[in-house]
Amino acid sequence: MADQMKVKFPIVLKMFLVITITLFISFGIIIMLSHYFIYTSVKNTHEMNNRALNDKARSFTESSFTAVYRDILYFMSKDKSYKIDWRVNKNIAAIYSQNKEYTGSTKFDNTVINNEFFIANNCSTTGLRDFFEFFDLFDLENNQQNEIYGDIDSSDNNIDLFDAREYFDNLPVLVMRIRSNNMIHFGFFIAEEVVSSFSTGANTSILLNNFAQPLILSNIDDYTNGSVYTAQRLFKTMKEHRIKTGDYKNGGKEGFYAIQNISIGKTNIFDFGDQTSGAIITFVDKDVVFESINNTTLRNIYLAFGVWFISIIIIWFFSLGISDPLLKLNSVSARIEDGEYEIKLKITSKDETGLLTETMNNLAVALGNFEKFTNRTIARLARKEILPLGGENKNATFFFSDIRSFTAISEHMTPAQVVNFLNDYMYRMVACVLITGGAIDKFIGDAVMAHWGAVESTGNAESDAVNAVTASLLMRASLASFNVGRGSFKKPIIKIGCGLNSGTVVAGLIGTDEKIEYTVIGDAVSFADRCETFNKAYGSEIVISEHTYNLIGDKFIVEEMKTVTENNMHVKTYAVINIKDPVLLDKVFQEYLFKIPKMNLIIAAKCIGPTGPQTLEDVRTLLNIESVDLSTVNVDEDEKKYSVAGK
Repeated sequence: MADQMKVKFPIVLKMFLVITITLFISFGIIIMLSHYFIYTSVKNTHEMNNRALNDKARSFTESSFTAVYRDILYFMSKDKSYKIDWRVNKNIAAIYSQNKEYTGSTKFDNTVINNEFFIANNCSTTGLRDFFEFFDLFDLENNQQNEIYGDIDSSDNNIDLFDAREYFDNLPVLVMRIRSNNMIHFGFFIAEEVVSSFSTGANTSILLNNFAQPLILSNIDDYTNGSVYTAQRLFKTMKEHRIKTGDYKNGGKEGFYAIQNISIGKTNIFDFGDQTSGAIITFVDKDVVFESINNTTLRNIYLAFGVWFISIIIIWFFSLGISDPLLKLNSVSARIEDGEYEIKLKITSKDETGLLTETMNNLAVALGNFEKFTNRTIARLARKEILPLGGENKNATFFFSDIRSFTAISEHMTPAQVVNFLNDYMYRMVACVLITGGAIDKFIGDAVMAHWGAVESTGNAESDAVNAVTASLLMRASLASFNVGRGSFKKPIIKIGCGLNSGTVVAGLIGTDEKIEYTVIGDAVSFADRCETFNKAYGSEIVISEHTYNLIGDKFIVEEMKTVTENNMHVKTYAVINIKDPVLLDKVFQEYLFKIPKMNLIIAAKCIGPTGPQTLEDVRTLLNIESVDLSTVNVDEDEKKYSVAGK
């Protein structure tokens, strides 16, 4: 079998790559597009929601603080005998008022304390004194105004907010400082309702005063998770660039923000100047916003890998349904290439592989029929491109056989009977040639031309000659089996004559593009044909030349016949009687006879071997051939019966 191309890219690998690339591209595009559109939609939704929450917190804070602001001014406008209804203003802890003129110590002109507030919240009024001690320490005692709290001597009307929770046991108490004309008012109040309005789930809202101090947080944890720092940084940036919404980055965090200033008792003019009392910043981390999107995208990726894995399993089994039949077809094609044409593949599918299987069956039949028109060995070598295009010298043994009186026999048959008779006869004879390694060159009517060593050789001329003579004796046994049941007028006993000669000839391919054949040319071929004609004169069945006799040694029983002239040379001829060599006899009976179709082994034992003929007379008796007086025979004067093409 010729060297086959190695499969570098199996079908299963190609399908795997195609499906993998297709799935990953399609799923990748789908996942990216869905992620992009959902991301954009969620981003816009959360930005709008964040702005809405920020606006809601600002509105509620301004409304609550404005109410406190008005209460403080209202209470301070009354005289000391005015009684405040704390049931209505229960969130106010205390109200202080002082002149802006500084005399070295804090003097409170008006003081209003809501004792019920301190009782209800279980805290002490000492927090008021502690707050002002801190305030005095940094603002008044050294006659130097701390920039954190602003200039208390300013004549501009302004409202400032401060965180006082540390003085009131962490209650969300704020201080509102109102600077109006020559008075400074301090109102202490609790902002629980504002704090509750800041609780907005994933969004974080923080109220900063004008000094970037955190006043109200939506979550107490915002003090430790960096939200306050983020709010202060955004507050500073927004004051500089007056940007109210956008994206932010803070270390490894990213998110959306919305910021609005608060104006107590005024209309919000979105200005971060002195007319505002602080700002509310609402922001949300992108990790929180896009967590569900990222989880969905991750699940989609897992789903894509799951689909890919299932697809690979399906492809694996599906490809087996393609690759296995193809591999079987490849194996069968290799067998066909080696000359096995009796192959019938079962068609298991109606797809392309089924069609290819049917084509392979038809090809095997076609090639088998083709080789019947030529020599199988030659066809096999031609497939392997072993046969040389030009001629070459070959030392081989050549064989010719002929049916005695075939013309007279065929006259009593119809054309169909003649063809059937010859087919049956040739079927048996050809088998004898092929099993011994010979090659059929051509059929010449009822004659057979064959050779050993011209196409393929055993390696030496002696073995080729031995195989050729053995084939001739096998033909004797096969013909005896063929003649069983014959002997009538329409089915007479068949007799043949065989001639063999060994020598050097030119062998090669001869022909044109339309027709080409392998043949042998030379005197050795012509003399083999002539040896076949000597049988009639000798009263023999198988005649070999001196050249063949010298090669077969003592493996056969032969009798010397006449010396003939060939190309002005004297050549001895011999009649082959039987096989003498026991090893060769064992091979004949153990191997060869079983390969010849329709062989009768009992009859074969009478033709070859110890129970077969030992002399030429025994051969004549076995085959019913008349005895001949060799002294009266002059074969050099006999005319050849056939002229072989190419001689």
